[in-house]
Amino acid sequence: MNKSLMQLRPYETGDYPKLCVWSEAHGRTAPPEACLPPIGVVVFSTDGFIQDDKVFLFLYLAQGVGVCFLEHLVAKPRQTTSQTRAATVAAVTHLKALSRGMGYFLMIAHTVQGIARLMQHEGWAKADDTKLSAMFTTMQEATA
Repeated sequence: MNKSLMQLRPYETGDYPKLCVWSEAHGRTAPPEACLPPIGVVVFSTDGFIQDDKVFLFLYLAQGVGVCFLEHLVAKPRQTTSQTRAATVAAVTHLKALSRGMGYFLMIAHTVQGIARLMQHEGWAKADDTKLSAMFTTMQEATA
C-alpha cells in the first residue's frame, strides 16, 4: 500500500459499530462510546471512490498539565502488518501535531507489545522497565 494514499478524518458516532466489530475480532471489547474522547481519528486509504478504513485512534487530554494519552488503537482485522503500521504511524503523527498545537508536549501510550515495538522504531521510549503486565507497555515520546 502506498503511504501517500493515507488520509485521515475525524471519528464520528456512526463509526462506533465498526469499532466494536474490529475490537471483537481482536479479542477485546470496545469501550462504551460515551467513554471515548472527543478527539479521535480514522485513517483510511482510497482506491478510486472506495474508502478503506484502516485504523481508529483516540487522544485524551489531561487538562492543565500538558500531558495527553493515546488510547483505543484498533486496526482493521486481517490487513497486512505494513498496512497497519503505515496507518498507525499516520494517526500518531497527526494526533501528535494536533496536541502540540494545543500546548500538550508529553504524549503517553499504554499499548500491547507489538505496537510498543513499532513505537520504539518511530522514536518512542519505554516509560519504565517494570514488568507489571506482560500484555501492556507504557510508552512515551523520547526526549532529546
